[in-house]
Amino acid sequence: MLDDAPYVPGQGPTGPTGPSGTGPTGATGATITGPTGPSGTGATGETGPTGATVTGPTGSTGPTGAQGATVTGPTGATGPTGDTGPTGAQGATVTGPTGPSGTGPTGDTGATGPTGSAGATVTGPTGATGATVTGPPGGTGATGPTGLTGSTGPTGDIGPTGSNGATVTGPTGPSGTGPTGPTGPTGPAYSIWTQETNFTATPASTSTLTMTSDVTGTIKVGFGLKYTIGGTVYYGVVTAITSNLLTLAGAPMGGDVTALYWCPAHHVRQLVVSVPGKFADAANTTLLKTDSKLSIDWDLGKAYLVRIRHIVVTDDTGANQPIVNVSVNGSAVGTSNTNAGLAVAETWTSTVVDINTSNYDINNDEAVEVITDASGSNDDAVDLTVSMTFVLE
Repeated sequence: MLDDAPYVPGQGPTGPTGPSGTGPTGATGATITGPTGPSGTGATGETGPTGATVTGPTGSTGPTGAQGATVTGPTGATGPTGDTGPTGAQGATVTGPTGPSGTGPTGDTGATGPTGSAGATVTGPTGATGATVTGPPGGTGATGPTGLTGSTGPTGDIGPTGSNGATVTGPTGPSGTGPTGPTGPTGPAYSIWTQETNFTATPASTSTLTMTSDVTGTIKVGFGLKYTIGGTVYYGVVTAITSNLLTLAGAPMGGDVTALYWCPAHHVRQLVVSVPGKFADAANTTLLKTDSKLSIDWDLGKAYLVRIRHIVVTDDTGANQPIVNVSVNGSAVGTSNTNAGLAVAETWTSTVVDINTSNYDINNDEAVEVITDASGSNDDAVDLTVSMTFVLE
């Protein structure tokens, strides 16, 4: 195949292309970093136009804030004091008569001579006041010696005291009342009864109560008693007390005592009556009225007959003695001998707990009477005295 290359004069045609072959890879050339080119700063672009100002819409009004706390200012100052009244008129001044005053014309001042001896001071009678003549002022001369001090004239009379000025009272300032202080606590309510807790609930007997502490310093013989049994309040009187045992007369203690109170003796009343001569010659339910010609109505508040005692001067001459009881408002109180009472004796005979609690209370204006039967052998016992003990409620 002929090469299509153009013909060059003096040069033969180009031979055919030899087979392609890849020579071996040459060694890597050295890396050569050229110098850094100069920094170039581009020209500053033109300033853009100012952006339009856009005002957003006004926000809505927020909610009204809560009302502030009311603050009371301090109390105003006290008003001014009223004007003082005018001063009283001054008393008239009384001046005694002035001695003659004579001043001659002032001459030229001469030289100061020696001081002469002091002449005697003679005070003549006060003459009429001379005319005051003031000469023309002379030149000031040398100071002469100090003359002797003349005697002091008499003090003039004190003028009358001026009248008192009128008293002017300013208006009264406003009255101020401070706040009322807090009410103090209510004091404890007064009660004649004092509670006692130092005892055993179960009575030792119907008339005795075991004490768990020595209360002989506070509870005395003759003091009134109030005790609760089964929810009912009963009354009695102290007849004996030791460090561990209290003995009473009155309502019988037939169950556990759940509360015990005592009162001083001035809350206890004693009523004493007598029936002179023979009193039991016949049964009688109104012995005071028929034999003693005596009527008794209770004039105090509610009370309880807790003890009946009696004695005679002379017993019945036989073996059996008459029986005596007391009634309140017509009902017998003593329960001994089937509600008849106790037999009399020449010594005091007393009930203990033989008291009918259905009949022992007495109210204002209820009657008290003495009862007797005809159980004496000879009915000749004489001179009966009955003592009754009441405890006020």
